[in-house]
Amino acid sequence: MNARDAAPEKVLLRDYIDSRFNLGEFLLPSLVVILVLTFTGQALPRVAVISTLVMYAFIFAVIVDTAIMWRGYKKLLATRYPKVSPRGLLMYGTNRGMQIRRFRMPPPRVKRGQKI
Repeated sequence: MNARDAAPEKVLLRDYIDSRFNLGEFLLPSLVVILVLTFTGQALPRVAVISTLVMYAFIFAVIVDTAIMWRGYKKLLATRYPKVSPRGLLMYGTNRGMQIRRFRMPPPRVKRGQKI
């Protein structure tokens, strides 16, 4: 791991994200399923419309979950490292939260639900 990724605030962010249940990690697999369902639009137009609405609702839920994750992380960062700014970590955390857990790099060090 390079020095940039070894910063304590990034390690804390990775552990925080890996310890919680994230809707974002199910985004890519669900979008593939929804994409397949929208291709049935010629035969079953209602299925295509419903799957499109479900896709938008799921994306909105992921955005809300990411906002909740970010808010909780900022509180944790303020208690653990009060002088460190969270600047530049939102996108890093969002990307990590949307990756499938087994494909995350560096791999998760903590299990879901584990205290950090």
